[in-house]
Amino acid sequence: MFQKAIIFFYNLSLKRAVLVLFVFSLFLSVPLIYLLSQREKSNFSEAGNNENVGSTVDESLIPYPEDPPKVLLVTRFYGKPGDSILILGENFGQVRKESQVLFNNKPIFEDDIKYWSDNEIEVALPSQKGVYSIGVSINNKKSFWFGKVYVYDNNTSPVVEIKHDKNFVKVKGDYTVVAYTVSGKINVFGTRNIKNIKKDIPLKYTDSNILFLELLKDSKPILFRVVEN
Repeated sequence: MFQKAIIFFYNLSLKRAVLVLFVFSLFLSVPLIYLLSQREKSNFSEAGNNENVGSTVDESLIPYPEDPPKVLLVTRFYGKPGDSILILGENFGQVRKESQVLFNNKPIFEDDIKYWSDNEIEVALPSQKGVYSIGVSINNKKSFWFGKVYVYDNNTSPVVEIKHDKNFVKVKGDYTVVAYTVSGKINVFGTRNIKNIKKDIPLKYTDSNILFLELLKDSKPILFRVVEN
């Protein structure tokens, strides 16, 4: 068989011999490339598994922050039950450990805490509509936001229209609007009873001049529904 192969190549022209050798080498390279690729996938998978094992952190080894927490802003301060809001501030801790988020000074369920870092906490709004104070408790040190969180449904009234990009608020009725803003100024339509309060919040935490609104009826705060346009 080996002699027949030699005679076969001997009778071929130079161009045909080169072509045959090229096809033959290509044929042999296919399984070799396949084997190498499978080996690469295996190595990559093992490396990924090792990385996951190595990245596991024992939270008990991470200390609580030495300084007390500071809740600086809640965005957004309104929504429907189950909607997510962000609590922004300082000294929350890199991990939650036994720390808590407080609505009306009561801890929320652990499942309602979606994300935790030293400067940001994401939580789901309560299932019951209402007006809620919001704060955190970090190693028994508490901090509360200056505003409130409004949880409403589609039937809640009155309705307040907010345009964050235009610094615009519209309300219908004999209400007093108390506006907490970065600039101390806001455009309010529908009522002349306006009280502006300027809050000194680091700009890195804000994405709107409007930080918080309070609607008063007979000098008492009331629940309202927000429409963004």
